[in-house]
Amino acid sequence: MQKTEIFGQMDMGRVRTNNEDNFVSQYIWDKNHVLGVAIDGVGGYEGGEVAAEIAKNTIVEYLEKYPNGERLVLLSQAVTEANNRIFDERGKQPKCAQMSCVLSAVLVEVEEKRINMVHIGDSRIYQFGGGVLEKLSHDHSSVGYREDIGVITEKEAMNHPKRNEINRMLGDQKHQTDDHNFLEVNTFSLRPNSILLLCSDGLTDLVTRAEMTEILSLDIPLETKTQKLINRANNKGGRDNITVVLISIQDDELSVQDGENIDNVIKTAAPPKKPIVNRYFDPVQSKKYKTETMILVAIIALLLGLCVGGWVGKTYLSDKKPSPFPKDSTAIADDSLQKDSLSDSIKEPSVSPKIDPKKSSSDKTIDNSKGNTNASLNDNPNANSKDDAKENSKGNAKESSTNNANTSSKDDPIDSSTKETNENLENDAETQQPKITNSTKKEELQEAERDLVRLKRTLVDDPLYENPQKREKREKEIKELEDKISNLKKG
Repeated sequence: MQKTEIFGQMDMGRVRTNNEDNFVSQYIWDKNHVLGVAIDGVGGYEGGEVAAEIAKNTIVEYLEKYPNGERLVLLSQAVTEANNRIFDERGKQPKCAQMSCVLSAVLVEVEEKRINMVHIGDSRIYQFGGGVLEKLSHDHSSVGYREDIGVITEKEAMNHPKRNEINRMLGDQKHQTDDHNFLEVNTFSLRPNSILLLCSDGLTDLVTRAEMTEILSLDIPLETKTQKLINRANNKGGRDNITVVLISIQDDELSVQDGENIDNVIKTAAPPKKPIVNRYFDPVQSKKYKTETMILVAIIALLLGLCVGGWVGKTYLSDKKPSPFPKDSTAIADDSLQKDSLSDSIKEPSVSPKIDPKKSSSDKTIDNSKGNTNASLNDNPNANSKDDAKENSKGNAKESSTNNANTSSKDDPIDSSTKETNENLENDAETQQPKITNSTKKEELQEAERDLVRLKRTLVDDPLYENPQKREKREKEIKELEDKISNLKKG
């Protein structure tokens, strides 16, 4: 079996001369539903008192009038109705034009072990069980919010000069139940052998959570615990009105004893009929959390992208697609040697003899002239070897022409044809050599200019040359290539 106890009390404190707080602690509809509300009036002496009284009466009346429906929705509608009544009353009473209040309310379903919570402002709701005091509500104030997220400590929040500045209250404007910037709405599981504590900031501004835990842990009646909490706040100055509501639901396996108040005994709780759903939505905090989370995710994604992209580029792209540009001057030097050797081979071509058909009498005459030419080369005692023949071909041709002229008869047609053939070879070689040389220089000049453009581009595009030493080396290569181009243009 379960034993349910409810007790509420408020105190004016040691500084105030009137009491603007109020509270509700009662069963609603039946013994399975417990209603507890801690109300703190704001906005002036009389105005705060009036607002707190309107909130108390409106919530109880609304719930008694509408007993059917989802419990959390009904409690939200009752608090919204209280808000709108306070706002309407503002216009009717000029002296209460700024009145408003804050509150924390619970509608406990004992058998379902469910706590339905509606909260606005800086009053608070705690659940104490198993030696642990858990805060269920969130303060709608800048100082309370910073304390909730751990930016400041409890002690710093209690001593903060702006601890009583709130950004949400009942009565400042008309609202609907589903306005997201209005009420904090949530549902919690009821712990076994737990006590719910609802209180105004007159208690929490002076009494720490550790002190509240100490008092709630005592094995004393609920009324005594309530009074001890209020006394602790008054002993520390009692700067504000103090309101405390305690709801105790204890598991008790023993049967009901004679003389025990039957109103405080409830049958053993059954399992929850419906799953407990978290319906809390705080748009101010939620929007901030969402923005910060999106920024953090974007930064992490960007860093991961840079890391993965760099690793892929270094591992795969550099291996599969080597740079077309040489990494040092060695490759450029080898390239220059190859160009020079190619240029030399072009400058000294092996020229095939051209035979003028008008001067050649017949194929037989040409063959005989070739034979005589070879014979004259063999008969020449000053002739060079085969390895020197390429370099001295011009001189050999002249000598062979002279020897043939001396050994052959002037009237011999074969000797005459041979002489003419040699003269043609000599003339063709002399006229063709300059043309080949000019063409080679032009190609070499174009190739050098292309290399110059390529080297200059690497200084801009290739990150390898961000290194000062490599950059200086490449600039030196560019200078040498520019000098070479200048010389080619002059030649």
